[in-house]
Amino acid sequence: MLLLSKNEGAWNVGLMLKMKNIFWLMFIFLVLIFVVSCSKKILMDVTTVSEGEIEGIGERDLAQLREIKDAIQGEKEDIDLIQIIQSNPNYTIREYLTIDPEASNLAANDYQVGGYDVLNISVYEEPDLSLGEAQVSAKGFISFPLLGRIEVEGMTAQEIEALIARELVDRGLILNAQVTVTVIGFNSKSYSRMGAGGGGKLPLSANIRVLDALSGGVDFEVAQKEGWIIRTLNAGTDKETKIIIHLDLSEFIKGGIPLSNIPLKDKDIVYIPKPQYYYIIRAVGGAGKYPYNQKEVTLLDAIIQGGGFNPIDATNRIRIIRVEDGKEKMYKVNLDNMVDTGSITKDFIIKPGDVIYIPESYF
Repeated sequence: MLLLSKNEGAWNVGLMLKMKNIFWLMFIFLVLIFVVSCSKKILMDVTTVSEGEIEGIGERDLAQLREIKDAIQGEKEDIDLIQIIQSNPNYTIREYLTIDPEASNLAANDYQVGGYDVLNISVYEEPDLSLGEAQVSAKGFISFPLLGRIEVEGMTAQEIEALIARELVDRGLILNAQVTVTVIGFNSKSYSRMGAGGGGKLPLSANIRVLDALSGGVDFEVAQKEGWIIRTLNAGTDKETKIIIHLDLSEFIKGGIPLSNIPLKDKDIVYIPKPQYYYIIRAVGGAGKYPYNQKEVTLLDAIIQGGGFNPIDATNRIRIIRVEDGKEKMYKVNLDNMVDTGSITKDFIIKPGDVIYIPESYF
């Protein structure tokens, strides 16, 4: 019995030691799990929306999201123009003027007549030879009394005056012809004003400069502080190319004669970006849009600008819906974990057009 008791005692001591070792192993294991979980808190997850639903958003909020998407899609034109700007050579106005010194010279950029333009032609003391409205044909010709068809395509008004006067004298019709030509219908050439102020396609009349294109169409107080001229060279030929001329709108706000106020050319696009926005939808509180008027806006900045946090906001389940590379993506951001881990200093950067969805807390 004594021997058995000793054996039982030894066995119990061994069991206790084993249990103690197991306890410490489990404790260390749990501590490691805790440390790892703390150091690797999930801050963000990214999914492609086309691969799944935008879960957790109510029907009302989805309807608001669709309205915002429609509004953003309506600005696709701006996205296309930005792609053109990014994919072609860009020049400051000073760099461009070193390439084309005559670009700012009105005389060198005098209007050249084209198809469908309308001319007023007056021959001094010869009313029978004067034409109140002479329309240029699609191929660039006009019909003139006694002279027949005259090609005027690509000529300035002064050049047409000299041509008609010379023909009248050379043919012995008038001893000393004095001819005046004025363009009264500008139909052959156009430029476009896009972005802020809109306007679309507009007729290009004589001596139109950048400021003429912007006047009455762009509110400099709300528009971006820069713009571009998208200029087409050698249009309609195998050598057609585009170049981009950067405009500093602060020059126009200051007054005076801005260096950027150069004459426009046929097919120029004057693009001033529209004010940019991001959007916030709250499960409780509705939707709103907010101007993107800083160089960089963090998620925290955006929410504060949008009215700050509500007690019922689920800041651990924020979603940002964004279009990237032609795909709609959803970023699930845990702002609570960012704060806990100190990653708030690397807060998520919001981009123009982003939609921030803040769900309601479960508690």
